[in-house]
Amino acid sequence: MGKMRELGITFQELTHPPVFTVDEARRAAENFPPFGHCKNLFLKDNKNRLWLVTALALTQIPLKKLAQKLRAPGLRFAGPEALFKHLHVAPGSVTPLGLLFDTNHVVRVVFDQALFKQETIGFHPLHNAATWLISPNDLNKFVASCGNPDVTIDFETELGLP
Repeated sequence: MGKMRELGITFQELTHPPVFTVDEARRAAENFPPFGHCKNLFLKDNKNRLWLVTALALTQIPLKKLAQKLRAPGLRFAGPEALFKHLHVAPGSVTPLGLLFDTNHVVRVVFDQALFKQETIGFHPLHNAATWLISPNDLNKFVASCGNPDVTIDFETELGLP
C-alpha cells in the first residue's frame, strides 16, 4: 500500500481463508507469529456520527458505557451501506485501513489503550482473507495521517472492564 510506504511504515501480510468472526480469525492465525488480535467495530450514534472502535479481540466492549464516555447517545452498529460508503469494506472486513477512503474525515476513531501495550497487532487489509501485522504506534501514525479525529481510552479503567 502506497500510503504505508510514504509514511515509512512496515507491515507483514499473512494470508488465510476468508474469516468473518474474531473466533474464525484467531483459528486462522494459530500458526502465525504471536500478535495482538484486533477487532474493529463500525458504529453510529443518534447524532448520525460514525465511530471506528479498535480494541484487542477478546475485549468485551460495553456499548452503553462507551456511549456515555464518548457522549454518543444510542451507540450501535452501523449498517453495511454506511460501512461501504465511508470505509469501502464489507462486514467482516472492518479495518482502520479503510480510513483512506474517508476523505471527509467523518469517521471518528477510538483506540483502546491496551493496543499500545502490544509489540505487534493484527487486522484485515481491506479484505478478510489476510491479516496485516503492524506496530500499534505505526497504526496510530497511519490514522493520524488520514486526518480523522481519534481518541485513546483505557477501556479497562475508564469503562470498568474486568
